[in-house]
Amino acid sequence: MDDANGERTALLEYVLSSERAILFVVTREGFQVIRLGATAEIRERVERLRAAIAEGPLRAAYGSYIVNARTLYQALVQPAEKWLAGKQELIVVPDGILYYLPFEVLLTSGELTPEELWAGSAFERVRATGCRNEIRSASERASASRSRWAQAALR
Repeated sequence: MDDANGERTALLEYVLSSERAILFVVTREGFQVIRLGATAEIRERVERLRAAIAEGPLRAAYGSYIVNARTLYQALVQPAEKWLAGKQELIVVPDGILYYLPFEVLLTSGELTPEELWAGSAFERVRATGCRNEIRSASERASASRSRWAQAALR
């Protein structure tokens, strides 16, 4: 991370193999490789979360949303938390089914009522409750991210 904001930025790049997911964490301070859970389980959770979001403000969807949003945070982001301390911006480079996961709706903890979840400002609360940092998708900075990832990996 060579830009002026590099101290506040972390890159999370996911690779989903046929059996297991891997997370590359790149910060100005270093580079980490973290083995995550089974790809099949992650795929299933993403599909369930997307279905719950698509159902809208139904009480049945609320429970599914909470369970899957928390479980996915624990599986995909929590393993990297110690390297994300003090970071204000996360650049997410997804792979496979993760391209369809809105990372900003993942939850770390805390309860939301169904009314809060589907209210006009609910996603701001979800963002604040879930991922505390600004999240950018890879499409926003794809070429720069890949280039910086490669540079960081070579250091």
